[in-house]
Amino acid sequence: MRQHKSRYALLALVLAGTMATSACGTRQSIEAIAAANGPGGSTVSAVENAVGGVGALPAPGTAPGAVDGSAAAAPSPAAGSATTAPGTTAGSTEVATASNGSAKAAKPGGAAQTAEAPKAAGCTQSLAPITIGQVGGFTGIVSNTLAGSKIGLPVWVAAMNARGGIACHPIRLVQADDASDPSKSNAAVRDLVQNKGAVALVGSSVPISIKGFRAAVEALKVPAVGGDSLNFDWNQSPYLFPQGTTFSATIIGAVKQNVEAGRKKIGLVYCVEANNCTDAYQVLKQGGATKAGAQVVYETQMSITGTDFSAQCRSAQNAGADQLLLAMDGSAIQRFLRSCAALNYFPAIATSAIATGSVVSKDANAQKATVSVAHIVFPWMRADNAAQQAYANAMKLYAPDADSDGATSQAWVAGEMLRVLVEKLGAKAAEPLTTAAILDGLGKLKKETFGGLSAPVTFSPGQKSSPENNCYYPVKLDSRGWTSPSSKPVCFT
Repeated sequence: MRQHKSRYALLALVLAGTMATSACGTRQSIEAIAAANGPGGSTVSAVENAVGGVGALPAPGTAPGAVDGSAAAAPSPAAGSATTAPGTTAGSTEVATASNGSAKAAKPGGAAQTAEAPKAAGCTQSLAPITIGQVGGFTGIVSNTLAGSKIGLPVWVAAMNARGGIACHPIRLVQADDASDPSKSNAAVRDLVQNKGAVALVGSSVPISIKGFRAAVEALKVPAVGGDSLNFDWNQSPYLFPQGTTFSATIIGAVKQNVEAGRKKIGLVYCVEANNCTDAYQVLKQGGATKAGAQVVYETQMSITGTDFSAQCRSAQNAGADQLLLAMDGSAIQRFLRSCAALNYFPAIATSAIATGSVVSKDANAQKATVSVAHIVFPWMRADNAAQQAYANAMKLYAPDADSDGATSQAWVAGEMLRVLVEKLGAKAAEPLTTAAILDGLGKLKKETFGGLSAPVTFSPGQKSSPENNCYYPVKLDSRGWTSPSSKPVCFT
């Protein structure tokens, strides 16, 4: 528990402060914020709900922080003390940051250390705040794979507010947990937009609940700026705007990496619980395997609630599969590999970056078998340009003990997409940022890489759907940990 507490302590303290309400760059020390909240540490307690707890991330099926799943207390801009946000309903939590982005966290056995973000440049005043929402399956069946996005976006908000916000608009983030339930996702979107004032959904992680999420986004005509991209839906809707690689390309690209390593016979193992598991299977069965240079020799469905997969491992081994597509969540992947290892069977694995999470990244069986993913944005372990370095620095500053992974980097790039599209509004960026303005800015993105964080992204005003993006970033897990040959994307037609 001590390790988990240190993991989120710094981010929690950063997010405990108030949004900037005066000139951009105004500083407020974390000591002042703590003093305003008294000796009980109420600020941190409030933020526990907002960021999943200073302690361990919530177990599947539990609400974040509060026992009843109620909303986190939102900091008061006037005093910096924690108070209940007006109109906040169960399942949503508000996140704000100190105006200067500074934070202090105590290391075990040592004095508290202060970390401070750079001052804003160019902001002479604080403009009208912008409220954004994020929906995700942060509890429930696949929460272990989506936890990173719940950290990555608040880290981006903290870094941006330390600079004065987006074009000097302080950012207010409200997160909503849909527990991977489509109906709850639909309700969460409506609540964020209609009651909380969100002008856009940013970095949402809804691979299981996408149908409900998409229906609400389309009904309200509000843009979803970036997200998990683990469904075909992200390229089928006029209001879903993926920040990188198309779903199909992530599946084909992951398999292709294993083929290039000599693993050409593939077994397809996919879950029964989610449409995107079946979609991944269909991508390979309907020509994707051939495009990747692989031959399908085995296929089966399974449930991610299973505890032993010896039968499936043995069948795949007997079929001669030297690589497996595992379309399932990280916890199930870990159990699957344990079953295969018991048979001394270590096929290379192809899956998605979000599906791995820290549970797979640290698994000895996964490292021995090797895991390939085709990431939708830059390789999170590299820092080859200024934009990638900004991500790495922000993670160290605001969440120094959190795991940087595919989910955190995807959420970060979703935030960067929002920043860039606002800046492309020109003089209109100084006006209150509305949903219409966000849609206008999205239509101005042409071959945009956000400073080298994704393969070129292009959208058009009033588009019926987002275009396919078949460029991905090859990333592999082995005994060295996660590695990538470069920060340049690989593309195929």
